Amino acid sequence: MNDNNVMEEREEGKRYYAVFVCIDYVDSTKLIERWGEEEAGRRINFYRDTVDRIFENFKGVEKGWSGEGNFFFFFYSDKNKAVEDNAVQAAMSCIAELRTGINVEIFVRISIGSGVIKFEKDLGRITSHEISLTGHINSACPENSILITENVYFGLSEELRSKFKICGTTKRDNVLTFLYPAEKKEKINKDHFLDKKEDWGKDYFEYIKFIESSNKTLLVTGVRQIEKIPTLDLEEGFFQLRLEKTERKIFDTDIIKKSEEEKKFTERKLTLPSRNFIDVLKTDKYIVVLGDPGSGKTTLLKYIALIYSRGLKKVYEKFGFEKCLLPVIVPVSGIYSQTENKSFVETISDYYKIQGIENTKNFIKENLDKGKCMVLLDGLDEIPAHQGRFSIARNIENFMRRYSNNRFIITSRIIGYEKINHDSITEYYVSLLDDNEIREFVYNWFTAFEKKVKKGMPENAIKKIVDDEARQLMYSINEDENIKDLARNPFLLSLICLVQKSGYKLPRYRIELYKTIAETLFETWVMARSISIGKPLTEARDYKEGEKVLAPLALWMHENLSGGVEKEDKLKEKIIEIMKNRGIPENAAINTVDKFFEYLAEQTQLIIPKGKDYYGFRHLSFEEFLAARALIMKEKYNKYLKKYSKDPRWTEVFLLVSGWIGIVDGREEEITRIVEDLLKSKDMDDLLLAGRIVAEDLGVKKDVGKEVIGKIGDEWLFELSKVLKYFKFQSEKFKIIKKIFEKTLLRDDGKETYEKFIDILKDKKKDGEVRVSAALGLSSLVEKDESIRKFFVDILKDKKEDGGVRRSVAYDLSSLVEKDESIRKFFVDILKDKKKDGDVRKSVADVLSSLVEKDESIRKFFVHILKDKEEYEIVRITVAITLFSLVEKDESIRKFFVDILKDKKEVGNVRKIVSYSLSSLVEKDESIRKFFVDILKDKEEYRDVRIIVADGLSSLVKKDESIRKFFVDILKDKEEDGEVRGTVAYGLSSLVEKDESIRKILVDILKDKKEVGNVRGSVADVLSSLVEKDESIRKFFVDI
Repeated sequence: MNDNNVMEEREEGKRYYAVFVCIDYVDSTKLIERWGEEEAGRRINFYRDTVDRIFENFKGVEKGWSGEGNFFFFFYSDKNKAVEDNAVQAAMSCIAELRTGINVEIFVRISIGSGVIKFEKDLGRITSHEISLTGHINSACPENSILITENVYFGLSEELRSKFKICGTTKRDNVLTFLYPAEKKEKINKDHFLDKKEDWGKDYFEYIKFIESSNKTLLVTGVRQIEKIPTLDLEEGFFQLRLEKTERKIFDTDIIKKSEEEKKFTERKLTLPSRNFIDVLKTDKYIVVLGDPGSGKTTLLKYIALIYSRGLKKVYEKFGFEKCLLPVIVPVSGIYSQTENKSFVETISDYYKIQGIENTKNFIKENLDKGKCMVLLDGLDEIPAHQGRFSIARNIENFMRRYSNNRFIITSRIIGYEKINHDSITEYYVSLLDDNEIREFVYNWFTAFEKKVKKGMPENAIKKIVDDEARQLMYSINEDENIKDLARNPFLLSLICLVQKSGYKLPRYRIELYKTIAETLFETWVMARSISIGKPLTEARDYKEGEKVLAPLALWMHENLSGGVEKEDKLKEKIIEIMKNRGIPENAAINTVDKFFEYLAEQTQLIIPKGKDYYGFRHLSFEEFLAARALIMKEKYNKYLKKYSKDPRWTEVFLLVSGWIGIVDGREEEITRIVEDLLKSKDMDDLLLAGRIVAEDLGVKKDVGKEVIGKIGDEWLFELSKVLKYFKFQSEKFKIIKKIFEKTLLRDDGKETYEKFIDILKDKKKDGEVRVSAALGLSSLVEKDESIRKFFVDILKDKKEDGGVRRSVAYDLSSLVEKDESIRKFFVDILKDKKKDGDVRKSVADVLSSLVEKDESIRKFFVHILKDKEEYEIVRITVAITLFSLVEKDESIRKFFVDILKDKKEVGNVRKIVSYSLSSLVEKDESIRKFFVDILKDKEEYRDVRIIVADGLSSLVKKDESIRKFFVDILKDKEEDGEVRGTVAYGLSSLVEKDESIRKILVDILKDKKEVGNVRGSVADVLSSLVEKDESIRKFFVDI
């Protein structure tokens, strides 16, 4: 009965997403006894023929009958994405026909599950946990009913989803299930399901629905002359970001021994070629995303949360993953004040309680313990003071260590980022949009918009409208470099699209863009709303009048509310106070405030709900713009500059203040005076603020601009070069200074500094570090300035040139390696030439690493290098780190890595990298798991490799009793290496709450003062999670 096309489309051994249907004839074994052989045969034949026919019609393929039970597979493909709908419709049709087909009712149970499975042509040979689970839940299904898992439920269309009712969580497999028809819920056998007191399924389900509903839309407002205000689906309108890795972060300098000069270049903040965020998601478990305001950081987290809330099929479809994690998305500002007094899990649960979602603590904690969470922490920079950011960063680090089997993504603006110190974390910058991406973004935006506004219009008609609008906007963007510079930021580009839809001329400066958008949102939203619903609303208010309330409100919020949110009644109290300060009588203010707030929140949507009874500005940029307007209106900016010029939360406000003074008001003398005052300060933060104002080209007099850029250039060359290796400096200032140079060095105010950098770089007698700094200062110009590009290539070709300078320019040319074939070929030739400086070749390998997944010739070349044991070690290490990401996708790379790890004569550092890579496969590949156990048993094996292997096996301690027992034996063995025992202790941490025997072993180790110190330290760290819950542990810690 199998559909040959469905079978032939699939490659044996490959993994595919599929839905499985288990159908069973209730009490079929009693048919002959009850009805006799002939009648039993008639019923069975009718049952089988009906089931086969219906499932074949819905493109299901059968495993084969076993008794009167069968499994049917529905394989996902680009042509057949609605596999859940097909499976459920087939099941519903079966129940309907079997009840009426031969004048007797045939009772069946149907269970449906889904998962990613390894395909075999013989479907009977396909095995997986998910298939077994689908069979298990069949016994919990009432007769003539369909019981489905949550992943099947979330994969259904809205229409079919509405027919199912939450049923409960099964005891055997702890699976949340949904039942059709809903009225059969009363007939379930309760022995198969958890007791209501133990079952968190309903709370979990409400939570998932909240995550989905609160992250699914991109609201477009303030648009003139449209038929309907659209709410765009984030999944449809999302634009994929590119991320630039800040440094090679897999291994620190304590793992790979290097010269001091090599350490400096390893630790230096590198901007390597960018990667699609999905690729990053596939390779990195712990991620920090750094970016400018409006670069899309929050939208990225919302998108990830949305996809995970929509179930396994969506995760497989969008990310290519085989597991669906629980999304836990929280603004850092919403929890930081509570983290000193409560556990991190409790603060997260309290945050959701404020959102109106109760009882989240238990299931979040359970999923964290199992390593099944995607933790998304948004806006680390939004904590007000440095001490607050330092404190929350340490709490996040502890949280990550406590629940290390989960995935973490943290976002922050570059200014205000407090480094997260975690061995395996990787930091990325959000890349600016390039010209092609701007065009794609604009087309996607208009397409999503028009599809929502003009539902029912033919696709070709919509395409024509979109083509015309996108072409007009791209012409305007390409005509003006200032507008194009704004358009490289996703948030600003979405506002540019919005401005065009509103009928305004595109502004050249950010401050003008914000001004136009704020006016548009405030004044035209009501007009558009009235068109969309067909009846008049409140007459649009005058923006200038509204701004007199909004601006001081924004300033107060920015100064006093780090998270930018407050309860509705508190905001209304503040608005009344502002109105009274403007001379409005108190009674009039009280009578007006409700309507005004409603106007803001429901009609302009400048302020939007951010939780139950909480409100804030729809984007931090609007709060900053209006706070800047308040400082201008009340002439308070000098006072606030003195107070907050060094606080990164205020940097954007002061840039917008400067933009208004210099561009909107045209007061060049005043903006020049502000910059001169900042120049008088000896603080680097003030100098950089002055530099950013100059870089924005806001009307500062040229001679003052030259002085500012010159001073930054001198600091960069002769002072900052000494501290480039310190991460804190790099994370907060490195990219900002490069951006200042990028915007100014080719202008009059930066010309002298540009020439100074060139002269220093040409002079081989100058100090090497100073020359590297000069190269770094020029590096942002390689794409804009052909003479710089040629100069850098010449330096790289010069074998007599200083090695540090050559490595620096190699990295600086990295952004061109994908775009410029001649640069790429030049880099390959350097890497092939073993006579060249090994460290320079290492840098070149670093740069070429971005091409390994895209270019097969580069991939083969890297494998060749790794096989060559006579190759320079640091070059081999670099290519091993690069091939790391391919081990799951490429079986030949995986086999090659296993052979390296088996070879004890291989270089230790190479084997360490390989063991890190293979550790991601221990859950999926039994042979790797067994191999890792053998390595860990071998006490003569290289210690660092054993530590990595132990860390990799730790993910199995809950699932595999033999691994758990093995870890306990290692921990008890005092002759075992202390570092290995400490790693094993951390590996057992997920069991410490539930397993009293393990807890007792850990306590005994900690009590034993003769024990190895680092083992006791690890054990104390593991037991620390119990201090709040277990009085005996708390007392024990106090005694220690």
